[in-house]
Amino acid sequence: MKSTASISIPALRDAVLKLPHDRLTKARLAALEHLDEHGTPTVRHEDWKYTDLAPVIDISNEWLAAGAQALQADDTAATIADVTSRFDAHWLMVINGTIDMGSVKATRAAGIDVNLLSESESMPHFAAPLADLNMSLLRDGLRVHIDAGVKLAKPVGILVVDSAMSAVGVSQIHVQIETGPNSDASFIEYHASTGNASHYANAFVRLAIGDNATARYIRLQDRSPAHCQTGRLDARLGSDSRLSHCGFDFGGSLVQ
Repeated sequence: MKSTASISIPALRDAVLKLPHDRLTKARLAALEHLDEHGTPTVRHEDWKYTDLAPVIDISNEWLAAGAQALQADDTAATIADVTSRFDAHWLMVINGTIDMGSVKATRAAGIDVNLLSESESMPHFAAPLADLNMSLLRDGLRVHIDAGVKLAKPVGILVVDSAMSAVGVSQIHVQIETGPNSDASFIEYHASTGNASHYANAFVRLAIGDNATARYIRLQDRSPAHCQTGRLDARLGSDSRLSHCGFDFGGSLVQ
């Protein structure tokens, strides 16, 4: 059954077709058709009975009607400097839904391999709620691989910064992380935003932990009070692996 508050599929289709034609194109179109068929979750769905997604759907439709343009990275430098100075990490940055390639190149180090999702033969699945929206509008995603046996001295950080100063914005974030057997690694997922215009960020992280590996994962969200965010972490643990996870929400409007 489709949602009563629904994404405008014709406008969404136009936005999808404007994205680069690359290895993600087929997955984007398949996700679009899946969203058209199944809709977005509503309060009539048991897992979402206390979360009304109408605000993020309204923001998405407003953004689509305005041409679905990526916002400029205005007023993000101070936020980036503040976060990266407080946490010593290998920082990967996604700014207004666009991956910062300089951070990708800087993070590639011994034992850490970082690639774009569009460079991979493996395409993401979108069976989870809102994953089809994420995939259909995804410009590109990140794949992070920690080699077997590697013990990282400092965390891998994923810094998501959005800036909506005067125009409505929507961003999609998709990260796949794999840790090899017998590895030991920590991760920081940090979300921040600036501006008072409406904004919706939709983040998906998939974490696969190798056999007898240890992973520690911290998520922090400190968005503008005017901004909305939905996020999901899917974790798959190998034999005898260990995962420690905690999350902290300090800002935002609707956050799920």
